[in-house]
Amino acid sequence: MLLVFVLLVGLALAEEGWLSRHLGSKSPYPTPEAEPLWVTCPLVQVHLVARHGTRYPSEGDTASFDDLYTIFAKLSKQPKYGWLHNWTNIYKEAVPTSLSSQGELDMYQLAQRMSAKYNAVLKSISFEADSISMLSSETTRASRSASAFALGLLEGRGELGPSRLKTLALNTLPRRMDTFMAVKYACDYWLEVVQNNDFRDKQMELYGERHLNETLMRFWHDLGLRLEPTDLTQIYRLCAYEIAFRNQSNTWCTFLTRHDIATLEYLDDLEDYYTYSYGNPFNLIMGCELWQNLITSMQETVTLDAPLAATFKFGHAETIQFLATLLHIFQDDEPLLADTPPQVIRHRKYKGSQLTPFGANVIFEVYQCAKTAKDTHVRLLVNERTIRIPGCEADVCTLEQLKAIRKDALGCKLKDICTMKKVESRQVAIQWKHDL
Repeated sequence: MLLVFVLLVGLALAEEGWLSRHLGSKSPYPTPEAEPLWVTCPLVQVHLVARHGTRYPSEGDTASFDDLYTIFAKLSKQPKYGWLHNWTNIYKEAVPTSLSSQGELDMYQLAQRMSAKYNAVLKSISFEADSISMLSSETTRASRSASAFALGLLEGRGELGPSRLKTLALNTLPRRMDTFMAVKYACDYWLEVVQNNDFRDKQMELYGERHLNETLMRFWHDLGLRLEPTDLTQIYRLCAYEIAFRNQSNTWCTFLTRHDIATLEYLDDLEDYYTYSYGNPFNLIMGCELWQNLITSMQETVTLDAPLAATFKFGHAETIQFLATLLHIFQDDEPLLADTPPQVIRHRKYKGSQLTPFGANVIFEVYQCAKTAKDTHVRLLVNERTIRIPGCEADVCTLEQLKAIRKDALGCKLKDICTMKKVESRQVAIQWKHDL
């Protein structure tokens, strides 16, 4: 009997682990095993670009969760769904899209891991000399994420209170001027053209028609519920929040099969793919000023006697998306479409669950054997896992090579690009060539 119980618990944990990796941009952060530093040359600089931690749903999502409960409440008489008796919509108790306590913990723990890993750099710097730069978008969830991160990073390194804290200056930019962390709001062309994408909407509609009807029929046949496709997407989203906030996969997630989850995950990815990534070639340049800023800081390890030791930037899921797209990471050989074959969908590289979970991050480690660009090396980590940058010959790339890979993005002026009267923009489904 004990063996059966242990097996059931093990299966439940395995299922929850699988779910957590397939919930799109609302996935909880997948804390990885620590990766050792590169040992060939000393580490001299670290750069972090992070998404904010776990946040509360939007006002619209929260209202839709109430609507779902109204539809499903009658099932509470069935033993399998008895949990509906006690379920409450906790998400309307806070300001919509605000950072949650779990989100604060996401950032604090990330900082603790980075503090331990990069201790050699942090312990050797003078904080009074402004050797660390911190920046966030103007949203409170991003700035609070930065604050929680600073607590974890500097705990034990100062003299404030029993935890020996230290302070760091945090800079923010007004939304319409922020070409680093909230860049979409600073780009009129993106707001007017890329965001309003008929081709994206058609692909999502076609995919939904082909793959969600079976699930809708199952809800009607098994539960007597007539649902719309939007109800399924909201169940998927509520399932994600239940895991992110309550660590519970035994409530709303139980209405969805693995096949349902995978289908809804791809539908979610189609939306982000065409809105923030490779689905529109214009997105290849949206991260150019952020990239230019990072390269400038890396170059200063060669040109300055006392360059910054670290930069920490906090933004949003699209911040990570635009930067990843500029670097061509997680890019598939063919565009993602409604009729993409199932085996290609299963093995696709582009997955929001892996790229932009809550607390997602991109880290650049800068190593230096000598103060020249060819002797300065950079390693990229996405969510604390090493990723080879396309165009680099190895996981660690020379600064010289890195600058050459997207040299076209250096010197860009996003304001000029975004205010052009006419911008050449082709649907990537028609011509799959990245020449921007």
